[in-house]
Amino acid sequence: MKYLLITITLFSFSSLIYSQEQENLILVTLDGVRWQEIFYGIDPNIIIKLEKTTNKIHGIDHYAEDSINSSRQNLCPFIWHKLNKFCQISGNRVHNNRCDVKNNYWFSYPGYNEMLTGKNDPKVNSNAKVYNKNKTILEKLNQQEFYKNQIAVFSSWEVFPYILNNKRSGLMINSGTNDTYNKMTGTSPLAPTVNNDSKIPRKDYRPDKTTYELAKSYLQTYKPKILFLALNDTDEFAHQGKYDEYLHSIHRADSILKDLWETIGTMDEYNNKTALIITTDHGRGYNFSGSWRNHGRSISGSDHIWYITNNSIPGIFGENKDPNQFFLAQVADQIKNRLLNKSK
Repeated sequence: MKYLLITITLFSFSSLIYSQEQENLILVTLDGVRWQEIFYGIDPNIIIKLEKTTNKIHGIDHYAEDSINSSRQNLCPFIWHKLNKFCQISGNRVHNNRCDVKNNYWFSYPGYNEMLTGKNDPKVNSNAKVYNKNKTILEKLNQQEFYKNQIAVFSSWEVFPYILNNKRSGLMINSGTNDTYNKMTGTSPLAPTVNNDSKIPRKDYRPDKTTYELAKSYLQTYKPKILFLALNDTDEFAHQGKYDEYLHSIHRADSILKDLWETIGTMDEYNNKTALIITTDHGRGYNFSGSWRNHGRSISGSDHIWYITNNSIPGIFGENKDPNQFFLAQVADQIKNRLLNKSK
């Protein structure tokens, strides 16, 4: 039975990639994850610096390079052992493969606005809970008959109803400490399928595991054509200067991706019809002077991001090492080009 399951899973990955029919979209964001960890795993320079201070580093030895795997493979085994066979992974600046934000602020609200509207609006310049005047690609899709009421958004950070302007857009958004979905269905989150839950004391935030369990339950019950899953543990722990917890959060996010992808692989509604996009809203500083903890216009490297997507063209998979320039604003067009042609 174990070998049969593996065969089915691999077939599901393959069918999702090679299809020219892209009726569905899975969009996942990992807030504030640097390209360095995605492509190289543990940053030894940060470890060395932290070990010289009072900061303690716990439980990260198994993310280090070993005789079998590189550090990036141990940190993100699903991305580098599975998705790289069916997705293109871009943003390794060592190869001059550059992914950047266009906005001038280099933090979350402006980043998500750029990602989802396809443009840099200089008036979007804070993380305040202000309803976005710009229409996102998700709102536009929700106005199309084919996708009307077929879009679900689950986010750990509760500012997304404002970024996506739920009052105007009519999108189904479950965000932060909002438990609307639980009350609506009369259920609680599913039993944990992702280990090592995190607890971060903030009123506008909930742990990623809770967000994912709610999203998975909704996905299996209602089968939306578009699911946007916005994770946030990574940014929270980085701001606290807890590099070990930041790494653990990346590893948990990789586990979430694995569980989500395997779940979709068992659902006929998504086979041969699903586009996948995984990215981040901004980067972070480099290791010097502890700037990896933060991001913003004054912190070099905060505009550097990365981008993962499946591709309907066979043979274009794995790490993209070609010199190239990609901007976060292009994500909206990527979604439009793969989905809007399905609208009737």
